[in-house]
Amino acid sequence: MYKDLALIYESMGNKTYYHLSAGFNRDKILREGLTPSIGEFSKVMNEQESRIYLFGDEDDAENAASNWYGEDFMDLYGEDEPINLWEVILPSDWPLEHEAFEYTSKLAIPPTNIKLISENY
Repeated sequence: MYKDLALIYESMGNKTYYHLSAGFNRDKILREGLTPSIGEFSKVMNEQESRIYLFGDEDDAENAASNWYGEDFMDLYGEDEPINLWEVILPSDWPLEHEAFEYTSKLAIPPTNIKLISENY
C-alpha cells in the first residue's frame, strides 16, 4: 500500500524516503519534525556532522533495521525499545546528499512531511 502512495507522491514531483528512530522520539518527531542532530545513536555510529539519515526505499530501511542498525540500536537502548519507521515525503529538489543506500539532509524536515508507518519495526 505505501509503495503505491510513493508512486503517487513521485508523480506530483515529490520523492518518498524512510527514516528509522527510537520509539521514545515519536512524540517529539510528530510535534517538531526531524531535525539534524548528533544524538546518542549518532555518536555510536561515529557521525561527525548533524544530519538526518534517510533510506531511499522501505527495503533498505528494513535491511538496516534487521542488521547493522538494529544490532547497534539494541546494544544502546536494549531490546524493549521499539524502532519506529517513518515515511518522509520531500520535494524532488530537496537538497540531499547520497552515499550508497543512505541519503542525508542538513535541513530540518517539518512534521507535515512525515508519517509514522510502524511503531515497532
